[in-house]
Amino acid sequence: MNIGHQWRSRRGRIFWGVFFAGWIGANVFALWALDEWELADAKKQGVSRSVLRYYRVGARLVPSDQQHAVGQLLYRVHEPKHVTTPQPLLLFLHGAGSRGDDNLRQLRSLPEQLSTPEWQARCPGFIVVPQCPEFSHWTQELPSLMRLVEMWRTDSRVDKRRIYVTGYSMGGYGTWGLIAARPEWFAAAVPICGGGDPDSAAKIGDVPIWAVHGDADDVVPVTQSRIMIEALHAVGASPKYSELKGVAHDSWTEEYQRQEGVLTWMFEQNNDRCAECR
Repeated sequence: MNIGHQWRSRRGRIFWGVFFAGWIGANVFALWALDEWELADAKKQGVSRSVLRYYRVGARLVPSDQQHAVGQLLYRVHEPKHVTTPQPLLLFLHGAGSRGDDNLRQLRSLPEQLSTPEWQARCPGFIVVPQCPEFSHWTQELPSLMRLVEMWRTDSRVDKRRIYVTGYSMGGYGTWGLIAARPEWFAAAVPICGGGDPDSAAKIGDVPIWAVHGDADDVVPVTQSRIMIEALHAVGASPKYSELKGVAHDSWTEEYQRQEGVLTWMFEQNNDRCAECR
């Protein structure tokens, strides 16, 4: 090999080495910038760094990777590490105030609570937290919710006998609607300050349900829960129902945080109606 060819070869290696080093550096910087942007946006929405990190997939992801979508339905998920036996799955449906397309604000309230060590021990497993689009309602998004649950319930790491759903306000309506659409999927449901279709009572009578409503609620009238409970009683079902005296619309904060309340009860339930699990 002549000297000129050696020099061109060496120069080529230097060029490509610098090129790839620069490319890698640019991508690392881009990931860092996107991550910092997401953290800043999360802070504006009242979502802490620890909560943001709890609801993710994989070791380290940027916003575009974390914004999983089923149709137009964005969601986040907590996946437990080192799964050796199938784990329960909880679907949480937020209220109207967390609608949007940032895939962040739905992490407030219960998802934040469940990310703490105490509640991780009480409520182990997968937590799926979708975000309802801005001008929609959970009852309109039932097809997307069903696709989302179906996708996760077929994951071999998920215990099909322990799939739960809860939500408040608009999410309470979504909870009633979802169990009416697929009652055989759910081991238990906790609709809080919501309402549903009383004609669905016969279909959902076998689903363990604990409904909660404040009797001073001036946003969703307490009669919405009473109607559903009365309809369930009429078909011979035995739902649990807590009507909180003097409590207004925010009946979820108190109830979710009760040590022996709805969450503890929910995670004790098993779905013996699951034909696939036998």
